[in-house]
This record gives sequence, structure tokens and C-alpha cells, in this order.
Amino acid sequence: MISIFLIVGAITVNKQLSYIQQKDLGFKKNQVMIVHDAYALRPNNVQAFKNEVLKLTTIETGSISGYVPVESDWAWRNNNTFWREGAPTTTDNLVSFQRWSVDYEYLKTFGMKIVEGRNFSPAFPSDSSAVILKSNW
Repeated sequence: MISIFLIVGAITVNKQLSYIQQKDLGFKKNQVMIVHDAYALRPNNVQAFKNEVLKLTTIETGSISGYVPVESDWAWRNNNTFWREGAPTTTDNLVSFQRWSVDYEYLKTFGMKIVEGRNFSPAFPSDSSAVILKSNW
């Protein structure tokens, strides 16, 4: 009985791991190199560092960001919760937002697709305060 339980448990764990590894997360995590704490270079030098890295022929694209979707424990993101003005703050009407600071190449670097609208663009100076929304609904 114990052997059967252990075998079934091992098969279940194996299937769960396979599912996690094969699940489409909405971005490409393979072939992405992450440089932690690049902000230690100071803001003036981070862009220069990115420009130098992009000169390498083996680098296709790069991005500067405080949030990497493949690692939840390392993030510079801002979590905020909002609700309709005048409404009570109950779990039924709360909406949670995360703010990730990213540059123009973030979506391209991670192979993310926009369903509707457009990506950030240096052609639009107002994009420095623009948002892209992602819904979990």
C-alpha cells in the first residue's frame, strides 16, 4: 500500500513539474540573460552599459527594467490597490495594480505580445508616463 502511494505521488509530482516547465507564460524566458543590480552603475551609466552590451553580435535586444517576470523574489515594482470612490473597501470591489518600470524594449526582449493598442515608443514623449494594462480576468 505504501509503495503504491509513493509511486502515485511520484507520478503526480512528475506531471506537475512537466506542466510547469511546458506552460506558455506569455513571454520568452529562454535565451534571456539577467544582470542583477545593474542600477548599481547609477542611472547615468545604465543606458551606456546597455548600449555597450547591444554592440555584441550575439545580443539581439536588451531592456532596462526593475522587474523580471521569471523571478518573483527580485523586483522593483510598486503594488497598489484601488477601489471606486465612495464605495466601501470590500474584497469584491478592490482592484490590485502593479507598476513595473520598464524601457521601450522590454516587451520585445521578453517576446511579449500586445493584444490591443501599441507598445511604448520613443516617438511619443508622453509614453514616459504611459501604461500598458494586463488583466488576469
